[in-house]
Amino acid sequence: MLSIKKENSQSEFHNKAKDIWTRYSSSLPAEAFEAIEIELYKEIFRYFLPEKVYYFVFNVKEAKFDYLSPDIKDVLGFDNTIDTRYYLERIHPDDRPYFLRYEKQYRDFVKTLPVEDLTKYKLSYDFRVMNKKGKYIRILHQVSILQYTNEKEIYRTLCVHSDISHLKKTGTPEIAFIGMNGARSIYQEEICPEYKPPVKQPLTRKEQAIFDLIRQGKKSKEMAEMLNVSVYTINNHRKNILKKQQCRSLQQLLAGA
Repeated sequence: MLSIKKENSQSEFHNKAKDIWTRYSSSLPAEAFEAIEIELYKEIFRYFLPEKVYYFVFNVKEAKFDYLSPDIKDVLGFDNTIDTRYYLERIHPDDRPYFLRYEKQYRDFVKTLPVEDLTKYKLSYDFRVMNKKGKYIRILHQVSILQYTNEKEIYRTLCVHSDISHLKKTGTPEIAFIGMNGARSIYQEEICPEYKPPVKQPLTRKEQAIFDLIRQGKKSKEMAEMLNVSVYTINNHRKNILKKQQCRSLQQLLAGA
């Protein structure tokens, strides 16, 4: 009984996602753009994508992969013969509502753009997907439009997936519409007004001084000698700085500095 319920839930999720995608291109004939040069795209992408990512050309109208790069095996362990349903079934259940919401919000956003601006925006959001070993990996999902009509019907997109598990270990998925070629980027707070980022507490004068030294690459021992305090005191200040700045690691702290 449990397995039947799980299968029904996965089917419902797949159908909801497919419905959102096909609404991008509802009036396109099935044979539209059949002459697309997939091999040319593959050759271009090979030069611009870094290692440890995979990409795919997504057929929006048919909700399928027209091409899935074999690099997915390095990131998730799957062969590039999997289909979209197989992939969607492995998205974390808690992240599925965000996935559907963000796909719909992007669809609605695209409809507001002049047709000449469709390629000026890249959709970006994250979610967790279970790899072949049964471990959840956090993926950064980035989407750019490849083919469209003058009626703003989207036919194919390029999607790039990067493993960002080392950068974001916890938290809910976040969305952004990244502007390119001079277009203004739109972030989580504006797309989802109910989202409120954590408020960062102000640093004391001593914490700010230590923070400045951290950004200069100074080690705790060096800072202790410079400020004439113990290493224990420096490390306590460092912990307080991380806590006040809502950061989980030194790398995250410096990235936002």
